[in-house]
Amino acid sequence: SPQAGAVAHIQEGINLVDASGTVQVIEGTYVEDIIADKAVSLLGPNAGISPNTGSRVPEAVIHPATSSPFGEIIKVQASDVSIDGFLIDGDNPGLTSGFLGTNGADLDAAEAVTVYVDNVNNLTVQNNDIRNLTYFGVTIFGDTYSAPATSGHLVDDNRFADLGTYDAASGIDYWGGGVLLYNDQYARVTNNVMTNVRIGIQTGNFSDPNPGGATYQVISDNEMSVRRRGIFHNLFYSSASAYSLINNTITGIADANETVWDGILLSSLSVPSTTQDNSIDGTGISLPSEGIEVWNVDAGSPATIIGGSVTAVETGLFVNNYDGYNSNAGDGAHATVSGLSITPNATGIGIRLFDNPAATGNADVQLDIQSGVTVTGGTTGLQVENETATVLGLSDLSFNGTTGNYIELLNSANDMDATGVSFDGLTGTTGTQADNFAIEDKVLHGIDDGALGFVTVLASHAFVTPNSFIAPATTEADVQRGVDVAADAWTINIQSASYAPAVTVPFDLTFDNDGATTLADLTMDGAAKTLTLADAFTIGNSLTLTEGIIATDASNLLTLTDAATTAGGSATSYVQGPLAKEVNTALTGFAFPVGKGNNYRPAILTLDHTGGTTTYTVEMNNTAPGAYTPPAGVINSVSTVRHWTVEASGPGVINNAAIELFYDLDLPSDNVSNPNFVRIVKDDGAGNWVNLGGTGTAAGTGSISSTINFTSLSEFALAIGPLDVIYVHDGIGNDANTGENPTDVPLGTGPK
Repeated sequence: SPQAGAVAHIQEGINLVDASGTVQVIEGTYVEDIIADKAVSLLGPNAGISPNTGSRVPEAVIHPATSSPFGEIIKVQASDVSIDGFLIDGDNPGLTSGFLGTNGADLDAAEAVTVYVDNVNNLTVQNNDIRNLTYFGVTIFGDTYSAPATSGHLVDDNRFADLGTYDAASGIDYWGGGVLLYNDQYARVTNNVMTNVRIGIQTGNFSDPNPGGATYQVISDNEMSVRRRGIFHNLFYSSASAYSLINNTITGIADANETVWDGILLSSLSVPSTTQDNSIDGTGISLPSEGIEVWNVDAGSPATIIGGSVTAVETGLFVNNYDGYNSNAGDGAHATVSGLSITPNATGIGIRLFDNPAATGNADVQLDIQSGVTVTGGTTGLQVENETATVLGLSDLSFNGTTGNYIELLNSANDMDATGVSFDGLTGTTGTQADNFAIEDKVLHGIDDGALGFVTVLASHAFVTPNSFIAPATTEADVQRGVDVAADAWTINIQSASYAPAVTVPFDLTFDNDGATTLADLTMDGAAKTLTLADAFTIGNSLTLTEGIIATDASNLLTLTDAATTAGGSATSYVQGPLAKEVNTALTGFAFPVGKGNNYRPAILTLDHTGGTTTYTVEMNNTAPGAYTPPAGVINSVSTVRHWTVEASGPGVINNAAIELFYDLDLPSDNVSNPNFVRIVKDDGAGNWVNLGGTGTAAGTGSISSTINFTSLSEFALAIGPLDVIYVHDGIGNDANTGENPTDVPLGTGPK
């Protein structure tokens, strides 16, 4: 019954009832400090009636009898105690502590229900309205930090409200939580509603296994509006049993006393944990804020995060080795995540991995992103910072509406495979080249700074745009960085622009672009390798051929500007296909290092023209030229194994031109046995060969320069003059005029 003088206290009922008995408490106000030291059921008038969803009758209100910011209202010191259907209020209107809660209540107690003794099992706290306390509503702790493990505890369908003070004079400021589970005290915490609490639920110091059923390793279906943190799942190690945090709803409350906010902190865990289908909303929080934070979680038991949502926070998922507890995380941080939906605030980051320089030893920070993770909005989708921060996989991660970079690597050389990632509905495979250039501009990685890792968006492809740099580390886009991240048989996609840094190609690559693209300096230096052009490119300064082939064709032409030079060229390095050269007014002995198949046959062109800049294109072909008619008595035969085409495009009118062609013995051989009879011919456009004269420099391998200038371009070939039979001297006798003897053995007929 209600208090009347010195009798009719709840404590009196506990004292009188037999063990495992029931104390029925009717409505009224009870001012007392209670000790439940036997198995007992304390049933208020609202036993069985939820304070959150039910229709309550007048309450049995319990206030503390003494005012202390460290006081306990109901101390549980025996197993099998049930507390059901009360309003437990730490603000006794008859007492004054002077320590105020955030709602203005005067706080006269720290905790509503506590267990601070060992070996208490099966505590049930349900259907209670708990409010106005400095520390926690329900604390299950044990006697010491080495308390024996207990189980069977249930904290279900209670309402916790207005907990905690910021008054430093209280000696217990910056607490105010709903439920505290510590020292291997296993409990099921479910269906509670926590309003204006600083911390929702906190665990800590679990090292021994649960002596009861796994149902007492669950925190689920709780609703929390918190000023600092929703769930602090902390310090599970050694043989501790794994907890699951499931389907909790956590929302933020702004408070001027706080400096940071997070929904769930998973910290100091070396046993598995599951965080599943929780809803976290930081709307209204302007402080630095995280949805889910992972700190000091061992690699052998990474935290498992499945489903749920995080909304309106600065960082949706934050994995780090220091920041979680402002101290070094010896185990680093390790987690897997799947199915999580993240919507950071407008300036926020979806997922962040941070290897903090302040962390001693810089233990690994690792996250495996599995299927179904989405990041919507925010400035940055995924940020990975410093060397030990690593994303183990990206799966089908989806970014939507990210205003800044989709992915940022900051001082991280770790590569990532993003081929399955969706960027505003597009993957590297489904996106066009233009789409992938746009994606590239929102990925900060090795294409922007060679010290960073590379994010692959499309398998065997790299993309370079004019924006592919990051100041101050780099100040201009560099195609070489695209080459450096690639491997044999990759394609380097280069967005239309002029690129000043020199490019060296060491292996099989394809260069592609989306329009006029100029490379200042290009060097081919890969033994037995080929650079294939899938579009037209211009060289602004120099083309150097050291080793390897550059493959071009009429649609995918390599053009040198008027100022550009060539260097190198050999039987193992040349342009296979047409090579073009822009000429403003004249060329003087300009080498076109062309070849075909395995045959290197450069052409050196000298000319001057009037009329404006004109492009001249040279190609060597290992095929017979046109069947034109040679001039009788001047040219007896024309090569049938190869020819050169020289074409002009532009307004220029040639005044004079000369050409030097090269021959060799490599198959198909030019078969120059006597250089004295070699000539250059060109077709006149009317079905006839025109003799350009010249004499070869040597037998077998050499060159020949035209001695008759020309003013038009067409096909060019090697030919043999009137003496079309070359003899090997047999030593018998020589003609005085020709140096030949009719008895000598015929060897060949000059160029074939």
